[in-house]
Amino acid sequence: MLRKIQGIEVIEGAGSKVAFYKNESELSIHRPHPSKESLRYRIKLVREFLIEIGEV
Repeated sequence: MLRKIQGIEVIEGAGSKVAFYKNESELSIHRPHPSKESLRYRIKLVREFLIEIGEV
């Protein structure tokens, strides 16, 4: 989802870490594993990031 937003830079880190950047804002999280479900706190972080960059 975040990869489709215009202007988002994605940096793949070691292991499951991934960081998203837009302007001065940054979101750094780990991909869910071994299951594909995201935990509630990760969803909250993504939502807060989207609000911060003006996408929500």
